[in-house]
This record gives sequence, C-alpha cells and structure tokens, in this order.
Amino acid sequence: MAVPPEEVAVNAVLRVVIVEDQAAEAELAERELGRSGIAFDPLRVETREAFAAALDGFRPDVILCDYALPAFNGMEALEIANRLAPWTPFLVVTGILDDAQAVSVLAAGADDYILKDRMARLGPAVQRAIENRRIRRENAAALQALRESEERYRQLFELESDAIVLVDNETGQVLEANAAATTLYGYSRDEWLRMNHTDVSAEPERTRRAAVEGLTRIPVRWHRKHDGTVFPVEITASHFEWHGRPVHVAAIRDVGDRMRAEEDLRRNRTQLLEAQRIARVGSWRFSPAEGRVEWSDEMFRMFGILPVAGAPSYEEQLRLIHADDRNLFDASMQRCLSTGEPQEVECRVLRPDGTLRCVLARGELERGGDGGAGVFHGTVQDITERWQVRNLEGALHDIFAAARATQTLAELFGALHVIVGRLMPARNFLFALLDPATGLVEFPYFVDETGATPQPIQPGAGLTGRILATGKPLLVSRAQLVEMERRGEALRRGGQSVQWLGVPLQIEGRVIGAMVLQVYADPPVYTVEHRDLLSSLSIAVAQVIERTRTEQALRDSEARHRLLFNSSNDAVFVHGIAPDGTPGQFIEANEVACRRLGYTRDELLRLSPFDIDTAETWAVAPAMIRRVQADGHAVWEGTHIAKDGHAIPVEISNHEFELDGKPTILSTVRDISERRRFEEQLRQSQKMEAVGNLAGGVAHDFNNLLQAMLATVQSLRMRRVEPERLASELAGLEEHIRRGAQLPRQLLIFSRREISTREIVELNETIRAAGRMLRPLLCENIAFELDLSEERLLVRADRGQIEQVLMNLALNAAEAMPGGGTLVVRTGSDGGQVWIEVEDTGAGIPDAIRDRIFEPFFTTKPAGRGTGLGLAVVLGIVTAHGGSIAVGSNAGKGARFRTTLPAAGGEAAAESQIAGEIVTGFPSGKGERVLLVEDEGGAREGLAEILAMLGYEVTAAASAEEAAERGAAQGFDLLLTDMMLPGRSGIDLAGDLKQRFPALKVILMSGYTEADLRQQVQRGDARFLQKPFDMTTLARAARAALDGETATFDPPPDGGAGR
Repeated sequence: MAVPPEEVAVNAVLRVVIVEDQAAEAELAERELGRSGIAFDPLRVETREAFAAALDGFRPDVILCDYALPAFNGMEALEIANRLAPWTPFLVVTGILDDAQAVSVLAAGADDYILKDRMARLGPAVQRAIENRRIRRENAAALQALRESEERYRQLFELESDAIVLVDNETGQVLEANAAATTLYGYSRDEWLRMNHTDVSAEPERTRRAAVEGLTRIPVRWHRKHDGTVFPVEITASHFEWHGRPVHVAAIRDVGDRMRAEEDLRRNRTQLLEAQRIARVGSWRFSPAEGRVEWSDEMFRMFGILPVAGAPSYEEQLRLIHADDRNLFDASMQRCLSTGEPQEVECRVLRPDGTLRCVLARGELERGGDGGAGVFHGTVQDITERWQVRNLEGALHDIFAAARATQTLAELFGALHVIVGRLMPARNFLFALLDPATGLVEFPYFVDETGATPQPIQPGAGLTGRILATGKPLLVSRAQLVEMERRGEALRRGGQSVQWLGVPLQIEGRVIGAMVLQVYADPPVYTVEHRDLLSSLSIAVAQVIERTRTEQALRDSEARHRLLFNSSNDAVFVHGIAPDGTPGQFIEANEVACRRLGYTRDELLRLSPFDIDTAETWAVAPAMIRRVQADGHAVWEGTHIAKDGHAIPVEISNHEFELDGKPTILSTVRDISERRRFEEQLRQSQKMEAVGNLAGGVAHDFNNLLQAMLATVQSLRMRRVEPERLASELAGLEEHIRRGAQLPRQLLIFSRREISTREIVELNETIRAAGRMLRPLLCENIAFELDLSEERLLVRADRGQIEQVLMNLALNAAEAMPGGGTLVVRTGSDGGQVWIEVEDTGAGIPDAIRDRIFEPFFTTKPAGRGTGLGLAVVLGIVTAHGGSIAVGSNAGKGARFRTTLPAAGGEAAAESQIAGEIVTGFPSGKGERVLLVEDEGGAREGLAEILAMLGYEVTAAASAEEAAERGAAQGFDLLLTDMMLPGRSGIDLAGDLKQRFPALKVILMSGYTEADLRQQVQRGDARFLQKPFDMTTLARAARAALDGETATFDPPPDGGAGR
C-alpha cells in the first residue's frame, strides 16, 4: 500500500464536497458544520461527472453524500471516491437508511452515516472521520516502515485504523501499542508499555480469561479510558509465538456510535408502535399475489383478537367487519387494487366479544417493479368515540327538536320511537313511567309485534320494574331470560324474547320510568354499545318527557292557580329585581291589591313598589331585598300609599323564586291597620302597668328606708345615748341614706342619665370596701364570705358603678335565701380579663325564667315590692364597661353570677398607686377659695361646714344671681354649684364665670342630669357629683379639680334590653 498524502488538520479550513441534488438539504448540512465550529469551504455537486471533476480539481478534505440521487446513488459515489480519493473521509447523509443499507455503506468503505433527523451528529462525525483517516494514515505509514524492518510490526499494524496492542499471554503485559490505541484510550505509548492489558478493562476477569482461552473474536466488552469513561468495544485477536513466548495482537474497535445508532433504530420502532397505540391507528399490509396479510400490534388490539396466531387472512379480516358494512369495505379494496387509486372508507368492526367499534380505513397500492399486482398498504384508525358522539349529538338534537314540535306525551313518544329506530333496531319498543299518584308502573306507549299493552305493575316486578327499582340498565340474552323467568325475576308478555334491552329514565338521580327494546327472532342485534348509547340518550329523553308532562300539568293547573291567586284575602304582588338590587316593576298583582290601592290591574302593572311606598319604606326596601336573596324569605312592615293618597300600614312577606330564569319576588301584603290600633292600645296598657309596678316598687323601698331613718332620729331625740351608741346609730342612719341614694341612682343608670367617671380601680379593694357596707344589710342567718385573689386586679371603671353591681348581685342573692345560707364573693383573672363571682346557696333560678332575669321591670316579687331593675342595671353597667356576665344555676342548688371585665393595661400601675393614696383619708384643702351655690338651705349650710372642715375658705350663695355678684367682686379658685337653681341654671353660671376667670375650676352637682350637663361634663369643662355624696367623695373631687387632674367620663350604661 502506498504512503497516503499529507493529512489536513481538523482546525484548518476544510474543503467539503457535498453530493446533493437539493440545495436546501445542502444548506442544512452547511449550517450544522458551522454550528459545530468547523471552518470549511463547501462545493455542491449533483452528477457523477461533476463529482469526479471535484475530486481531481477541488481536492476535498471531506465528502458528504446523499444516499439517493436522481443521476446516480451514494454507493456509486463511494466507489468513485475509493478509486480517486481513497484517503478522503466519506460520510453518507440521508433521510432513510435501514440496517441492511447501513451495513452495506460501511462495508463499502464509508466512514459513517448520518440520518437527516439526527443532523446534530454531523459535526462530530466529520471531525471523528478526519481523525480516523489521520490515524489510518499514520498506521499505514508505520506499517510500511515496519514491513521494511521487522516482521512483528507487520503483524501488529495489520488491522490499521483500529487500536492495536501486543500482549504477553502469560503475564498480560502490554508489549506494544499503536497510535490509535493512545488516541482511543488517552494513554501515551510509554504508559501503555507499563500496563497490563486488564488495566483498561472494566471487566478484568473476562479479559484475562479470553487471553488464556485464546479467543480470536471477542463480542462486546466494556473498557475504561484514562479519564474514567467506560465505553463498548469489539476485539479481534491473533495469537502467535514471538521470541519464544505466546502473545496475541488485539485489534480493538470503539462500537459506541454503532450501538447508539442501533438503539436509535430500536427506539424509533418502539415509538412508532406507541404512537400507533396512542393515536389508535393500526397499519396492515396485503399482498394479493402471495395471499399474505401482515398486521401491526395495534390492529390486533383494535379488532379484539390475540396476536399469537398471527394476522388473519383477508377473508377472515373481512368477516370481522360488520355485516352491514362488509360489502362497502370489500368494494373499496377491490377498487384500489384495480385502479391504484387511494381509498378511504368508514365501517364498523364486530369484535369476537360482541363489542362494536367504528374505524376509518385508508389504503393505497404500491405497484411492483414489473407492473404486477403490487402490495396494498393500509391504515385503520379507531374513531369509535367520534362516531358515537356524532350519533349521540344528532339524536339529542332530534330529541329536543321533537320536544319543541309536539304538544302531548303521545305525540312525543311516537317521535322518540322514530329517533331511536334510526340508531338501532326498534320494532318492539315501549315507554314505562312511574305514576307518582298510584306508585304503579304504567305503559303509556307500547309498540310490540306480540300483543296488547300490559297492565300496570309494581316497581320491582319483572325486568322493567327491576330497572325502575335499581336505576341500572339491563341487556339480557335468551338464556338469561329463561333463567330469570324460572326464578320469577322476569315476566313474559307474548313470545319469548331473544334479547331484551332496557335503560332507566332519570331526572337528577330520581327514576321516573324506563325505555325498553326487544327482539323475538335470531340473531341477537343489541351490543353493549347499543346499551351505552341508549343510556346516553335516556337523560335527554327523561328531560323532555318530564318537561312535556310538567307543561301539561302547568296548563291544567294555571286556571286553578289564577283562581287561588285572586281568592286570597291579602294583596299579592309579583315583581322583579333591578340590577342595582332595588325592586323592579310589577309583573303581576291580584284583585285585592287593585281594590285596596284603587288602581286598575293595567295601571298597577305599569308601577313598581317605589310608586306605592312611602319614603321610609323606600329606605329599607333594598336591605329587605338583600335579606330575601340571602335567606329566601323576609317579613317586614311598611306603609303603602293608595291612589287617592291615604296611607295604609302593611306587613310585607317576601319570598324569592325564579321566573323565566330571573330572580323574582312574591310579596304577600296584609293590611295591619286594625292590628296597629290594637297594639297601640296594648302598649299604652302595658306602659301604665309598668309605671304602676315601678312606682309601687320605688315607694315600697323608699318607705322602708324612711321608716328606718325616722325611727332612728326619733329614738335619738327621745333618749340620751352614749357616745359609742350614738356613733353606731349615726352610722346606721348614714347607711340608710346611702341605700336611699341607690334607688334613684339605679333609675338614672337604667334611663341612661347617670354620668360614668372612669378611673383605675383595684378590684379587691373596691370589693372589700363594698363588703363592709354590704354586711349590715344581710340577715343574721346568711354567712358572708370574701374569697379574693391574691394578685392586684386593676380595671378602668366607675368605682361607684362597680360597687352598684356588687350590691345588686349580693342583695339579689340574699333575697333568694330567706331561710339562710351562704353568700360568697370571689375575684380572679383569666388572661386579659378580671372577674367577680357572686354565688349563693339559695333555690336557684328556674329554667322557665332564666332567659328573662335581665329584662327591665321583670321581678318575681309580689306586686308593689321591688322595681325589677336590679339585674337590668347590672347588665347595663357591665356591658358599658366592655364586659360580659354569665349565669349558672341548678334548681335547688343556688345560683352563680360571674361578671368579666377587661383588665387595665400596663400603664395602670402608676395611676392605681395614686388612686390608692387618695382613697386613704380625706384630701384636705390649702386655703383655696370656694364659691358654693346651693338654693336648698340645709344642704348649703352642711356643705359649707364640710368644706370649711376640709381646709377651704368658703363663700356660700343661695342663687345664681347672688353667686354672679360675689364671683364678679372677688376671684375664686373653685365653683361648686347645684345644677338646678331658681331662675338660672348652674351651667349658665359656670359659663359666665369661666369667661371672666378662665382658671376657675368647676364642679357641678345634681340629683338628676340633663343631656346638656352630660355633654359639658364629657367634654371635660366641669366635674360632676351625683347627689347625695359623702364627705370623702366631696374631698376627693375638690382636691382633684384644684390639682388639675383629668377624669374619664363615659356615656351612661344601657339600661337593659331594648333601650
């Protein structure tokens, strides 16, 4: 072999000849080369002559050749290249190349082949081919040199382009390696000569055994390169003696690319089969000359037969086509075979299991080279779902069209029979309907070749009754019918059925009837597909039957409803709802509505509710509409205005329903003029009764207190009393006065005229102080216990109102224990809440009155005793403080009231410390000047004396005019004035003096507070003292006002439910 010409470096500009008749395909190859980073100069040729000229003149470095060309083919081009340019890499680039063709081109000397749908391999393949040719050039040159020097080199490089190593059979030592081996494995020649041949094997034991056994052709083994890459190789070995020892030359070929190409071919075939399965497309081939049929896997699945016996003959395949479509399919096939024209036909396939499929068959003829009969290639696509949907859609359209075109059930049944008959044999056909009135199954439509309409049956009787009872379709054969008749599960009517098919008619899961078909002669005609198709139609059939039946019933009842509509004693309106949620125009109104409002029906139907409602009714109408839409019903009261302008009080009951798919309101309106008059009379009566009860209760409690005070005063007047006894009697008298003050205070709290002054209160201290006042009020036979929390319980509250809560709850509990018992007051905290619990061991609260105990004026005491405000006031105070109250009671086991209030925040500690200091002792004056204004002489003298005792300089005045004169003449630090003064109020007086002396502090006092006083106090313009008040309260208020301390004033608590 001659020494090859000089090689070309891979990174040089390559001269590339592209043998291709399509310019676009050549450009595709050029783009792929460019994308691989190869610099090249292309030349495209199409003919044998142009190719030979290019080899001689252009002298290409690489040849890219299509396999199939119009002028000549790739094998011819390869033969020319082997003759004229044997060392130039030759690569086949083609669209289709089967395994046999691929082997042929490689065997003929092509370096590689690239499929056009794998063009990404082109660049690497070109580079690899150039490198392989370079290696072969090197091997060829080396072999030529070796032949001239030593015989062993001739043996070593005999296989040229493959990696070649010389190995000692006994030791496995590598004695020589060619350049291809160094390139393939990445080891240098020196490294090879220090290695054992098992060092490059990923399966060293198998490699060693092959050398020992002297194998010459070794199938695929896995070797490992210097960089760790594992790759497949094929090895051809030649064993011989060399220098007296057994050796072998191993020619090693990398078969990775070939194996990947083979894997691609296998994957492509698998993907094709999978694509056929997914698309439900099978392919088949028929050779008329050979009488042989070939099927793809999908064909077997489509026709429902197993592939183990192979594809059926054409005659057997034809018998699998539905009898009604068989001639159509065969005629299409014969037309294709005779004319060569492609054919397409839609037909049904009857599978061995009885199921029916619909397929679209296409095919064309491939003529033989001699013009003979050729071979038919066909595809079959399963379009069953599309066919079923098409049939179903058409039938559904016809069903609803029939419903629109018919008026009676009889007409509808006949139309439905015709529609079903287009889809399947329906000579014997019936409808069975369940009669809601009788509960029996009737047969309103019965067309049967054997006899008359059957009598009504019970649900569950026979096959039809069974369908109605189970709601499931039935497809029954003759054998099944005979067995079911024997067991009494089927009733024979006329002849013996060969096949019976029935499906239920259901509306929203409710079975209303059945649709049945049957045949009396062989062969059976119904399949599961017929059953499923009929089941799909049954929903629409049930809907149109039910709608027609309902429409008939509506027509029959419309007159009755109109009579009932106009017979009502109430006005009835029907109106829509506007988009903005307001009432729409009247749609209907009965005769009562027209008479009551004085309109004719036509006049009323041009109006809306706004035209007959007052403005007050307009304001609440949208809210009522929203309530009706949310709850479906609303009852409310309003006022209608008649045509002549007079007002009519009415009670309106609204119901929402749908009319023509739109939300609509049905209003039943009752004239409540008489009821209003009766209710007003009843309210006046109840009001007088409540006032009487309240007056009696207040009188009872006041008289008791006045009697106690009168007795104490007369006792002190008539006898001399020791100082200790005098102090005790005076303390008792003071306590009676305090209790007397609580009665009007409860009334003021309940009527929301009590001013609430909030401060930081330590709950346990307040309870202890109130307990000392409470103890003398309890009977001797009641044990009073305090179980107070050890922690400080701080709340922001009105101290007096908290004491009022405790007093009311405790006295209420004491009255529940007339025979004695235990009264326990507890305190504690729970998270951000503090609580007071009052528990007694009395009779408990009966279940019948537990829901009423907080109602104003409710009392269980005899008439004239008690006001019925105690617990109502408690609820009002607690609610106003943001708290809640819970009641627990068991009959005969006492009652427990737990009041829960929000705990004061962390800033309350400093305030509570100051408050604690103020509570102890009487805060005294520092000689400040106080102007006291009080028109009642005894009160004026007493207050002046107390203020003087507290260290204040007091000037007293009996009227606002006197006070104004004195105040103008001399300045004062504090004004303490009664609210109710003769001729002029204390508020006006305070306002005038504040304008003259802005620094003047003001305290207003009264036994009753008007709204303007409460507003002034709540703005912070003045402080307020509720009469009567004690010396301690006065001292604290005066000192706080003069020191400029702020006080929190809150609106009075709610007096109870409904206030």
